Amino acid sequence: MPQQPQLTEEQRKQLEEKIKNMSPQELAEFQKLQCIFCQIVVGKIPSHKVYEDEKTISLLDINPARKGHLLILPKEHYAIMPQLPEKEIGHLFLVGKKLSQVLLRALKVSGTTLFVANGLAAGQRSQHFMLHLIPRKERDEVLEIEEKIIDKTQQQKILEAVENRVSELLGTKKKIVHKKEETFPSSEKTQNSPALNEKENRKEAAEKEEEKDEKKVELDDIPSNILALVKKKVKGIEIKEIEVEEKNGSKIYEFEGIAHGKDYEVEVEVDSKGKVKKVRIEKDADDGPIEENNPDREEEKKDEKVSLDDIANLFK
Repeated sequence: MPQQPQLTEEQRKQLEEKIKNMSPQELAEFQKLQCIFCQIVVGKIPSHKVYEDEKTISLLDINPARKGHLLILPKEHYAIMPQLPEKEIGHLFLVGKKLSQVLLRALKVSGTTLFVANGLAAGQRSQHFMLHLIPRKERDEVLEIEEKIIDKTQQQKILEAVENRVSELLGTKKKIVHKKEETFPSSEKTQNSPALNEKENRKEAAEKEEEKDEKKVELDDIPSNILALVKKKVKGIEIKEIEVEEKNGSKIYEFEGIAHGKDYEVEVEVDSKGKVKKVRIEKDADDGPIEENNPDREEEKKDEKVSLDDIANLFK
């Protein structure tokens, strides 16, 4: 696309003054003229359109994250999500749902991602709001997000800050629950002799030390993002046992489980700041090491030969 000529300082000032004096209707029309996607909607710029109704248009992204990446946008010009009326948003996501089903069948992919870039900081590159619908395959490394751990204390602080701010902005009241302290009859405290109490305390301490030595933990004790990472790396894994070890300032999570009839061991090493340093995966010795992304190599070679027109024709 040819670059637009640069405005002189005088022309820029004249344009700013003109925009300042525009009515809301004139400003809306001016924005449409400057928006590439508004020009696509009215047919002044060609595109690979796959779906259209009275409110929306869907087309193939010319710079896709994966082949078949769709853009679903309202025909009216809205820059960001908060500007859209609720009915428009609802209809947009309904179209996304339908086209997601089409992608799954037409491209024979195993999943789809519905992605919104709302604002420059979120990666929005066009001043016309849209939904990105991206076909997905296992281990395709699209939209990879760095895994981080937030400890429970910090999670609670963030929760309270967000809850208070949401309540303030939306005018909702936060429920306050007062927890009663547990009380015990005085007889329960005194019925055992000091010697018996001391014996029970020693037994309880020994049991705690034994549990600590075994280093076995429950699923509920593992940060959700670590569990998500393990389940992402080994699809369908049923976790049987977990151990946690601290070593040289790092925390190492060791998972044992079964997936597709095979025994797996997954080791996730996390540094003191919660950043994942290393992931190691082993399965049955007879099968050798796991090679990432191998299942998709042949499909990727096929994808390279498929044009945008070929994909657009799948929707017709």
